[in-house]
Amino acid sequence: MENYTLDKDIHLVCVRARIFPDGIQDAFKTLLETDRSFTSRTRYGISHGSTNGIVYWAAVEEGFKGEGYTFGLDQYTIRKGVYATETLLNITGNESRIAKTFEELLKHPKLDPQGECIEWYKPGDEVLCMVRLTE
Repeated sequence: MENYTLDKDIHLVCVRARIFPDGIQDAFKTLLETDRSFTSRTRYGISHGSTNGIVYWAAVEEGFKGEGYTFGLDQYTIRKGVYATETLLNITGNESRIAKTFEELLKHPKLDPQGECIEWYKPGDEVLCMVRLTE
Protein backbone atom coordinates (compact mmCIF):
# COMPACT_ATOMS: atom_id res chain seq x y z
CA MET A 1 0.00 0.00 0.00
CA GLU A 2 1.39 3.39 -1.01
CA ASN A 3 0.17 6.96 -0.67
CA TYR A 4 -0.46 8.94 -3.84
CA THR A 5 -1.17 12.67 -3.97
CA LEU A 6 -3.63 13.84 -6.58
CA ASP A 7 -2.65 17.47 -7.23
CA LYS A 8 -5.87 18.54 -8.95
CA ASP A 9 -9.48 17.48 -9.22
CA ILE A 10 -10.33 15.08 -12.07
CA HIS A 11 -13.66 15.80 -13.75
CA LEU A 12 -15.48 12.81 -15.19
CA VAL A 13 -18.37 11.89 -17.46
CA CYS A 14 -20.07 8.74 -16.19
CA VAL A 15 -22.83 6.15 -16.41
CA ARG A 16 -24.21 4.48 -13.30
CA ALA A 17 -24.32 0.69 -13.26
CA ARG A 18 -27.87 -0.58 -12.79
CA ILE A 19 -26.68 -3.30 -10.42
CA PHE A 20 -23.38 -4.04 -8.74
CA PRO A 21 -21.23 -5.86 -9.68
CA ASP A 22 -23.05 -7.51 -12.59
CA GLY A 23 -23.90 -4.22 -14.31
CA ILE A 24 -20.36 -2.83 -14.47
CA GLN A 25 -19.54 -4.08 -17.98
CA ASP A 26 -22.88 -2.82 -19.34
CA ALA A 27 -22.24 0.61 -17.81
CA PHE A 28 -18.83 0.83 -19.50
CA LYS A 29 -20.33 -0.38 -22.79
CA THR A 30 -23.08 2.26 -22.64
CA LEU A 31 -20.58 4.96 -21.77
CA LEU A 32 -18.10 4.10 -24.50
CA GLU A 33 -20.85 3.82 -27.13
CA THR A 34 -22.11 7.32 -26.29
CA ASP A 35 -19.30 9.13 -28.10
CA ARG A 36 -16.42 7.75 -30.14
CA SER A 37 -13.91 10.02 -28.38
CA PHE A 38 -14.61 8.34 -25.03
CA THR A 39 -12.76 5.17 -26.08
CA SER A 40 -9.41 7.01 -26.20
CA ARG A 41 -9.76 8.62 -22.77
CA THR A 42 -8.58 7.44 -19.38
CA ARG A 43 -11.20 5.22 -17.73
CA TYR A 44 -12.23 5.13 -14.09
CA GLY A 45 -14.58 3.15 -11.90
CA ILE A 46 -16.09 4.97 -8.93
CA SER A 47 -17.97 3.19 -6.13
CA HIS A 48 -19.27 3.83 -2.65
CA GLY A 49 -21.66 2.27 -0.22
CA SER A 50 -25.27 3.35 0.21
CA THR A 51 -28.30 2.12 2.14
CA ASN A 52 -29.20 0.04 -0.95
CA GLY A 53 -25.75 -1.55 -1.40
CA ILE A 54 -22.84 -0.40 -3.56
CA VAL A 55 -23.31 2.33 -6.17
CA TYR A 56 -20.91 2.17 -9.14
CA TRP A 57 -20.17 4.55 -12.01
CA ALA A 58 -18.19 3.75 -15.17
CA ALA A 59 -16.36 6.94 -16.13
CA VAL A 60 -13.95 8.69 -18.49
CA GLU A 61 -12.18 12.02 -18.11
CA GLU A 62 -14.26 14.98 -19.17
CA GLY A 63 -13.18 16.58 -22.47
CA PHE A 64 -14.69 19.98 -21.64
CA LYS A 65 -16.61 21.51 -18.75
CA GLY A 66 -20.17 20.25 -18.65
CA GLU A 67 -19.60 17.60 -21.32
CA GLY A 68 -21.64 15.01 -19.44
CA TYR A 69 -24.73 17.19 -19.64
CA THR A 70 -24.28 17.47 -23.42
CA PHE A 71 -24.84 13.72 -23.67
CA GLY A 72 -27.37 13.45 -20.84
CA LEU A 73 -24.83 11.65 -18.66
CA ASP A 74 -23.80 12.06 -15.06
CA GLN A 75 -20.75 14.02 -14.02
CA TYR A 76 -18.46 13.32 -11.12
CA THR A 77 -15.34 14.86 -9.64
CA ILE A 78 -12.50 12.93 -8.04
CA ARG A 79 -11.26 15.35 -5.40
CA LYS A 80 -7.61 16.23 -5.14
CA GLY A 81 -5.85 15.01 -2.01
CA VAL A 82 -3.95 12.09 -0.59
CA TYR A 83 -5.04 8.54 -1.44
CA ALA A 84 -3.97 5.13 -0.22
CA THR A 85 -3.32 3.06 -3.33
CA GLU A 86 -2.46 -0.39 -4.58
CA THR A 87 -1.42 -1.15 -8.17
CA LEU A 88 -2.75 -4.32 -9.79
CA LEU A 89 -1.14 -5.74 -12.93
CA ASN A 90 -2.60 -8.20 -15.45
CA ILE A 91 -6.12 -7.46 -14.26
CA THR A 92 -8.08 -8.79 -17.26
CA GLY A 93 -9.66 -12.07 -16.19
CA ASN A 94 -8.64 -11.39 -12.59
CA GLU A 95 -11.11 -8.61 -11.76
CA SER A 96 -12.02 -10.24 -8.42
CA ARG A 97 -8.64 -8.96 -7.18
CA ILE A 98 -10.07 -5.44 -7.27
CA ALA A 99 -12.69 -6.17 -4.60
CA LYS A 100 -10.12 -7.90 -2.39
CA THR A 101 -7.76 -4.96 -2.73
CA PHE A 102 -10.45 -2.48 -1.72
CA GLU A 103 -11.32 -4.60 1.30
CA GLU A 104 -7.75 -4.03 2.50
CA LEU A 105 -7.56 -0.35 1.51
CA LEU A 106 -10.81 0.38 3.36
CA LYS A 107 -9.12 -0.68 6.61
CA HIS A 108 -6.72 2.28 6.44
CA PRO A 109 -6.79 4.19 9.77
CA LYS A 110 -6.93 7.59 8.02
CA LEU A 111 -9.74 6.64 5.61
CA ASP A 112 -11.95 9.58 4.61
CA PRO A 113 -15.50 8.46 5.56
CA GLN A 114 -16.88 10.72 2.80
CA GLY A 115 -14.56 9.22 0.20
CA GLU A 116 -15.11 6.61 -2.46
CA CYS A 117 -13.30 3.67 -4.02
CA ILE A 118 -11.63 4.65 -7.28
CA GLU A 119 -10.35 2.35 -10.00
CA TRP A 120 -7.96 4.20 -12.31
CA TYR A 121 -7.44 2.10 -15.44
CA LYS A 122 -3.95 2.59 -16.82
CA PRO A 123 -2.39 1.35 -20.08
CA GLY A 124 -0.98 -2.16 -20.11
CA ASP A 125 -3.75 -4.01 -18.23
CA GLU A 126 -3.03 -2.13 -15.00
CA VAL A 127 -5.43 -0.62 -12.49
CA LEU A 128 -4.62 1.69 -9.60
CA CYS A 129 -7.05 1.14 -6.70
CA MET A 130 -7.43 4.27 -4.58
CA VAL A 131 -9.24 5.40 -1.41
CA ARG A 132 -9.12 8.99 -0.18
CA LEU A 133 -7.52 9.73 3.17
CA THR A 134 -8.29 12.47 5.66
CA GLU A 135 -5.78 15.30 5.62
